[in-house]
Amino acid sequence: AAGPPTLPTRKVETVAVVDSGEGKGAVVFAVGVGGCKKQRGAAKGDPEDCGIYVELKEGGRGKHRLEWLAKSGTVSQPNANTVVVGGPENDAQLHIRWQPITMGNVNQGAGIHGLVVQQEEHRGSRIRRRYDAFLVRRGKMLHAFTGQEGRGARTWSQLEPADIDHDGGNELVFMTSTTPDEAKADLIEVQIYGWRADVRKLVARNDLRPALKGAVVGMFPSVELAREMQDRPCTERLLVLDQSGADMLTPGQVVLVAPAVTRDDAELALEDLKACNSAMVGGVKTLTGGVDIDVDRE
Repeated sequence: AAGPPTLPTRKVETVAVVDSGEGKGAVVFAVGVGGCKKQRGAAKGDPEDCGIYVELKEGGRGKHRLEWLAKSGTVSQPNANTVVVGGPENDAQLHIRWQPITMGNVNQGAGIHGLVVQQEEHRGSRIRRRYDAFLVRRGKMLHAFTGQEGRGARTWSQLEPADIDHDGGNELVFMTSTTPDEAKADLIEVQIYGWRADVRKLVARNDLRPALKGAVVGMFPSVELAREMQDRPCTERLLVLDQSGADMLTPGQVVLVAPAVTRDDAELALEDLKACNSAMVGGVKTLTGGVDIDVDRE
């Protein structure tokens, strides 16, 4: 298959073809970059703004342009499910990631196939993220979910498919965190979304609460000490949590952690942290009480 284009153009170029997986209702998506043009009022020499497109190529029809735009520049593919638009010559880079999903049905009917696309904008040390989920029903692509981070100097988020209710189909777990006060621990929120065929949309599953895991690389007696380690290379994207955000911690305990939905995900996050800094030590810890998704895996 051809690689990603060297430069985004007015023509939409496919950068990824994504198979949703096997089984009834399986489909194929294409992720593209293009449709580039100068925005009104742009100064001479400013790069063009390019759209990110998701299209249903097999199993039905549908095309959608995501809300965030990318600045025209070089296109690279650091791994199989990521494309980066913009290089050192750009003030901002847009990282585009994708993940096929198969959602369960709240009504216990057949599942539904889809795709999650994450846009991650890098402006210097500032990172913000947006997520869009597309589901295919009766050959039509639905833009089923949009989520993004709140405001603030430090924000974090993650959207993951997981079978929280153990019925054989996935829900979407949307985790977000903000830091309104550096002197206090971060605030983390978790919301579960499930597919309802009768209303043809994703709905909040307020009846479900997952037991979050975490790759913990430091335990501290105070938030101040945890922030000092957080500001070092390799740990700047981790969260500082205490019992107010992670109820399985003991009173007064503060951790520096990468939250995850499953133990496997937490262990992978820990491996990535150790790959960034070989001197880093840590372990996987349960952060919150709730439904343990790992039970069926053990």
